[in-house]
Amino acid sequence: MLRYGLFRAGPVFTVVLFVCVTADRWGDAPLIAGVRVVGLQSVSTYGRGVSRAVRAGHTVDRVVVFWVASATVVVVSGVAAYGLRGEFAPLVPPPSEMLVALWTGLFASTAAVAAMRTVQVEAEQTYELNRRSRLEIPELLLNHARRESARLAADYHLVESVILVETSSGRPGRGRSSD
Repeated sequence: MLRYGLFRAGPVFTVVLFVCVTADRWGDAPLIAGVRVVGLQSVSTYGRGVSRAVRAGHTVDRVVVFWVASATVVVVSGVAAYGLRGEFAPLVPPPSEMLVALWTGLFASTAAVAAMRTVQVEAEQTYELNRRSRLEIPELLLNHARRESARLAADYHLVESVILVETSSGRPGRGRSSD
Protein backbone atom coordinates (compact mmCIF):
# COMPACT_ATOMS: atom_id res chain seq x y z
CA MET A 1 0.00 0.00 0.00
CA LEU A 2 2.90 2.34 0.78
CA ARG A 3 4.44 1.82 -2.67
CA TYR A 4 1.09 2.49 -4.33
CA GLY A 5 0.68 5.67 -2.30
CA LEU A 6 4.14 6.84 -3.33
CA PHE A 7 3.35 5.93 -6.94
CA ARG A 8 0.25 8.13 -6.80
CA ALA A 9 1.67 10.94 -4.67
CA GLY A 10 5.28 11.20 -5.90
CA PRO A 11 4.73 12.53 -9.41
CA VAL A 12 2.05 14.97 -8.25
CA PHE A 13 4.28 16.18 -5.40
CA THR A 14 7.16 16.72 -7.85
CA VAL A 15 5.09 18.58 -10.45
CA VAL A 16 3.26 20.75 -7.91
CA LEU A 17 6.57 21.58 -6.22
CA PHE A 18 8.13 22.49 -9.57
CA VAL A 19 5.14 24.63 -10.59
CA CYS A 20 4.83 26.39 -7.21
CA VAL A 21 8.54 27.22 -6.95
CA THR A 22 8.62 28.46 -10.54
CA ALA A 23 5.46 30.57 -10.01
CA ASP A 24 7.04 32.02 -6.85
CA ARG A 25 10.18 32.97 -8.77
CA TRP A 26 8.19 34.60 -11.56
CA GLY A 27 6.17 36.61 -9.05
CA ASP A 28 2.91 34.73 -9.69
CA ALA A 29 0.65 33.14 -7.09
CA PRO A 30 2.08 29.69 -6.23
CA LEU A 31 -1.11 28.63 -4.45
CA ILE A 32 -3.23 29.17 -7.55
CA ALA A 33 -0.68 27.38 -9.74
CA GLY A 34 -0.59 24.40 -7.36
CA VAL A 35 -4.39 24.22 -7.09
CA ARG A 36 -4.64 24.21 -10.89
CA VAL A 37 -2.23 21.26 -11.18
CA VAL A 38 -3.96 19.26 -8.44
CA GLY A 39 -7.39 20.11 -9.86
CA LEU A 40 -6.44 19.14 -13.40
CA GLN A 41 -4.92 15.85 -12.20
CA SER A 42 -7.88 15.05 -9.95
CA VAL A 43 -10.55 15.81 -12.52
CA SER A 44 -8.81 14.18 -15.47
CA THR A 45 -7.86 10.98 -13.63
CA TYR A 46 -10.04 10.50 -10.59
CA GLY A 47 -13.10 12.38 -11.79
CA ARG A 48 -13.40 10.05 -14.76
CA GLY A 49 -12.94 7.00 -12.52
CA VAL A 50 -15.62 8.09 -10.07
CA SER A 51 -17.93 9.02 -12.94
CA ARG A 52 -17.54 5.57 -14.55
CA ALA A 53 -18.08 3.83 -11.21
CA VAL A 54 -21.26 5.81 -10.51
CA ARG A 55 -22.61 5.14 -14.02
CA ALA A 56 -21.91 1.42 -13.50
CA GLY A 57 -23.89 1.50 -10.25
CA HIS A 58 -20.91 1.10 -7.93
CA THR A 59 -21.87 4.02 -5.69
CA VAL A 60 -21.25 2.23 -2.39
CA ASP A 61 -18.71 -0.16 -3.78
CA ARG A 62 -14.98 -0.24 -3.07
CA VAL A 63 -14.40 1.17 -6.56
CA VAL A 64 -15.65 4.62 -5.60
CA VAL A 65 -13.82 4.45 -2.28
CA PHE A 66 -10.62 3.62 -4.17
CA TRP A 67 -10.97 6.59 -6.53
CA VAL A 68 -11.87 8.99 -3.73
CA ALA A 69 -8.97 7.74 -1.59
CA SER A 70 -6.57 8.10 -4.53
CA ALA A 71 -7.78 11.65 -5.16
CA THR A 72 -7.31 12.43 -1.47
CA VAL A 73 -3.71 11.18 -1.65
CA VAL A 74 -3.11 13.50 -4.60
CA VAL A 75 -4.64 16.51 -2.83
CA VAL A 76 -2.58 15.87 0.32
CA SER A 77 0.52 15.48 -1.84
CA GLY A 78 -0.19 18.81 -3.53
CA VAL A 79 -0.73 20.55 -0.19
CA ALA A 80 2.55 19.08 1.09
CA ALA A 81 4.40 20.26 -2.01
CA TYR A 82 3.00 23.76 -1.64
CA GLY A 83 3.93 23.82 2.04
CA LEU A 84 7.46 22.50 1.46
CA ARG A 85 8.24 24.59 -1.60
CA GLY A 86 10.67 26.80 0.34
CA GLU A 87 12.72 23.85 1.60
CA PHE A 88 12.87 22.16 -1.81
CA ALA A 89 13.35 25.34 -3.91
CA PRO A 90 17.10 24.73 -4.36
CA LEU A 91 16.28 21.49 -6.21
CA VAL A 92 14.22 23.33 -8.83
CA PRO A 93 16.32 25.01 -11.53
CA PRO A 94 15.90 28.76 -11.92
CA PRO A 95 13.88 29.92 -14.95
CA SER A 96 17.07 30.99 -16.76
CA GLU A 97 18.35 27.38 -16.65
CA MET A 98 14.99 25.69 -17.23
CA LEU A 99 15.50 24.93 -20.93
CA VAL A 100 18.95 23.42 -20.35
CA ALA A 101 17.60 21.32 -17.46
CA LEU A 102 14.67 20.07 -19.54
CA TRP A 103 16.93 19.11 -22.46
CA THR A 104 19.35 17.38 -20.09
CA GLY A 105 16.49 15.44 -18.52
CA LEU A 106 15.12 14.48 -21.93
CA PHE A 107 18.55 13.31 -23.10
CA ALA A 108 19.22 11.36 -19.89
CA SER A 109 15.82 9.64 -19.95
CA THR A 110 16.21 8.72 -23.63
CA ALA A 111 19.66 7.26 -22.94
CA ALA A 112 18.30 5.34 -19.92
CA VAL A 113 15.44 3.84 -21.95
CA ALA A 114 17.84 2.84 -24.73
CA ALA A 115 20.18 1.19 -22.22
CA MET A 116 17.31 -0.68 -20.56
CA ARG A 117 16.07 -1.98 -23.89
CA THR A 118 19.54 -3.14 -24.83
CA VAL A 119 19.90 -5.07 -21.59
CA GLN A 120 16.40 -6.51 -21.94
CA VAL A 121 17.13 -7.81 -25.43
CA GLU A 122 20.36 -9.42 -24.22
CA ALA A 123 18.51 -11.14 -21.38
CA GLU A 124 15.91 -12.49 -23.83
CA GLN A 125 18.66 -13.70 -26.16
CA THR A 126 20.46 -15.40 -23.26
CA TYR A 127 17.25 -17.16 -22.26
CA GLU A 128 16.70 -18.37 -25.83
CA LEU A 129 20.29 -19.62 -26.13
CA ASN A 130 19.92 -21.46 -22.83
CA ARG A 131 16.66 -23.04 -23.98
CA ARG A 132 18.17 -24.17 -27.30
CA SER A 133 21.27 -25.57 -25.59
CA ARG A 134 19.13 -27.62 -23.22
CA LEU A 135 17.36 -29.15 -26.23
CA GLU A 136 20.66 -29.95 -27.98
CA ILE A 137 22.46 -31.63 -25.06
CA PRO A 138 22.09 -35.42 -25.18
CA GLU A 139 20.31 -36.91 -22.16
CA LEU A 140 23.17 -39.43 -21.87
CA LEU A 141 25.61 -36.56 -21.22
CA LEU A 142 23.35 -34.98 -18.59
CA ASN A 143 22.92 -38.34 -16.82
CA HIS A 144 26.68 -38.83 -16.81
CA ALA A 145 27.14 -35.31 -15.38
CA ARG A 146 24.59 -36.08 -12.63
CA ARG A 147 26.37 -39.29 -11.65
CA GLU A 148 29.83 -37.72 -11.66
CA SER A 149 28.59 -34.68 -9.73
CA ALA A 150 27.15 -36.96 -7.04
CA ARG A 151 30.31 -39.11 -6.96
CA LEU A 152 32.58 -36.05 -6.57
CA ALA A 153 30.17 -34.16 -4.26
CA ALA A 154 29.97 -31.32 -6.79
CA ASP A 155 26.96 -29.08 -7.32
CA TYR A 156 25.14 -30.55 -10.32
CA HIS A 157 23.55 -27.18 -11.20
CA LEU A 158 27.00 -25.63 -11.54
CA VAL A 159 28.17 -28.53 -13.73
CA GLU A 160 25.04 -28.26 -15.86
CA SER A 161 25.59 -24.49 -16.24
CA VAL A 162 29.12 -25.07 -17.52
CA ILE A 163 27.83 -27.69 -19.97
CA LEU A 164 25.17 -25.27 -21.21
CA VAL A 165 27.67 -22.47 -21.75
CA GLU A 166 30.24 -24.68 -23.42
CA THR A 167 27.76 -26.30 -25.79
CA SER A 168 25.78 -23.15 -26.50
CA SER A 169 24.86 -22.87 -30.17
CA GLY A 170 25.17 -19.10 -29.83
CA ARG A 171 28.94 -19.31 -29.46
CA PRO A 172 30.92 -19.31 -32.73
CA GLY A 173 32.37 -22.72 -33.52
CA ARG A 174 30.46 -24.41 -30.67
CA GLY A 175 27.48 -26.70 -30.47
CA ARG A 176 25.43 -28.20 -33.25
CA SER A 177 23.82 -25.14 -34.71
CA SER A 178 21.70 -25.47 -37.81
CA ASP A 179 23.05 -22.13 -39.04
